[in-house]
Amino acid sequence: MNKKSLKPVSILTIKQRLFCRYVAQGMSNRMSAIEAGYADSVSTSDTAYKLMKKPDIVREIERVSNEIALKERVSLAHHVSRMQDLSQKAEDAGQYGSAIQAEHYAGKVSRLYVDQSHVVSEKREAPEVILERLNSLVDG
Repeated sequence: MNKKSLKPVSILTIKQRLFCRYVAQGMSNRMSAIEAGYADSVSTSDTAYKLMKKPDIVREIERVSNEIALKERVSLAHHVSRMQDLSQKAEDAGQYGSAIQAEHYAGKVSRLYVDQSHVVSEKREAPEVILERLNSLVDG
């Protein structure tokens, strides 16, 4: 059996992990480097550039981006918050119908509304019985 050479797993530093998280959240590479604790200077852009060239950094950014996307996709709180934001923007724009609809959907998702259905059954008489009753009223 051939033994494959195992590639050593690169362990990212705390600064590198922070950099990856900030980039994954949408911050610019330079600002991500500054926020992660790299010096705020002209060389920060160079540092960010060098970090982005490292495959382990790129993989970590992708992993964190996927994690963030998954959390946002399935989060009830995020969904309701988004509907409320849209409602507020619609209201600010004078689009009250759209605002109400967005609030309604936020309420539905939050299970504030209960959909109900009722079955109504009526007793229906045969046409002959109805004719007999009408004839008795007319003749009567």
